[in-house]
Order: sequence, then C-alpha cells, then structure tokens
Amino acid sequence: MNNDRRSSYVPMVAGALSGAVAMYFLDPRLGHRRRVLVRDQIRHLARAALNYGTGAAIDLFQRTRGLGYEIVRAYRNLPVSDDVLVARVRSLLGHHLPQMGMIEVTAAGDEVTLSGPIAQSHLQTALRAAAQAPGVRLVHNQLFPQAKAVVAADEHRQSAVG
Repeated sequence: MNNDRRSSYVPMVAGALSGAVAMYFLDPRLGHRRRVLVRDQIRHLARAALNYGTGAAIDLFQRTRGLGYEIVRAYRNLPVSDDVLVARVRSLLGHHLPQMGMIEVTAAGDEVTLSGPIAQSHLQTALRAAAQAPGVRLVHNQLFPQAKAVVAADEHRQSAVG
C-alpha cells in the first residue's frame, strides 16, 4: 500500500516542479534574461566539450602516429645522415650529463666517436647515453677522463674566451 501512495505523489510533484520551471522561465519581467543565460551556458558547455574532444583526439592521433614511426624505424633500421646522428647523440648527452663542456661528437655511418676531456665520474654515463641513440651501432671512446675540477676550469676558460 505504501508503494501506491508514493506512486500517486510522483505525478503531483512532477507537475509542481514543471510549473515552477515554467514560471521561472516564462516570467514576463525576468524570463527572457533567464532563458538567454541558460542558452549561453549550454553553448559554452557544448563548445568546451567540442574543444576538449578535439584536443584529445589530436593528442591520441599524434601519439599513435609517433608509436607507428618508432615501430617502423625499429624494424627497418634505416640509415640516417651523420649530422642527424651527431644531433641525436648530443641531445642524449645533454640529457644525461650536467655539462657537455668540450666533448666533441663526430659520426661516420653508424659509428660515433666521442672525444675531449670529461670528468671521470661521467665517463660511463656518456658512453651509455651515446650508445642509446637511435642509429648508433658502435661508439668509439676517445674521451680522456680528468678530475672534475680540471674539466670545469677548462670549460670556464673556454667560455670566457669564446
């Protein structure tokens, strides 16, 4: 019997709510303003959802395309120019070393040569980073390890001159 009473109140409450909403929006003095505000808010939300969806779709597309390029590159193992290889190695060295200083990077085919002074503590890090660059098959080590203070002094002296 309780369900019957509750179900008889539902149409009455729904009618009262729809009447209140109608009075709110059809009010002769403020109804137009309220309708325009609701319309503007709906347009804003629709535009924001479209922009968010578009941005997310573009991001997903670019990530998928990048993954596809990496997969193709891994299986093709296409040769790259020496300049590109040097740029890749220098970029990785820049990420792994606090200062690249006077390290010179040269490339011939898929072999890279590192030369110049380097702090003893950074030698292995530099060699590993260079070997990780895409397209590098072999790293020739012509680095000469030095005490950190000597390398820092050489870097400072070179930056003051150049």
